[in-house]
Amino acid sequence: MELSLTPGCLKLRLSPRERLVAMPPWRELDVPLDRIRAVRTGHPDARHLCRRAAGTSLPGYFYAGPFYRRDGAEFWYAHPRHDCLQLELKGAAYKRLVLEVEAPQSWAEHLRQAGLPVNSPRA
Repeated sequence: MELSLTPGCLKLRLSPRERLVAMPPWRELDVPLDRIRAVRTGHPDARHLCRRAAGTSLPGYFYAGPFYRRDGAEFWYAHPRHDCLQLELKGAAYKRLVLEVEAPQSWAEHLRQAGLPVNSPRA
């Protein structure tokens, strides 16, 4: 997975293998920074994920692709027992992105420096 931060936008690009596993309807996902409500790191809560549209799910171990909760759609590419970068969005197709990236704390710091609210990890 490749993340890049440009002025005003966070770009997410999955490798061909990751796209095969997650089956997203996009090649790249551009997230305008003004759509990011909060940034978190830590172990994501995978409870109550349901109705996978496409992708892969090994409950309790690995989730990849769009998932739905009662309050909206989320995109996951993560092992819930690993530290992940979690982005809460507003006015976007996904309510939340949960991404297992290298150095999630470092990405959170980059986003904080871009002026986004970074919250402490959830327990």
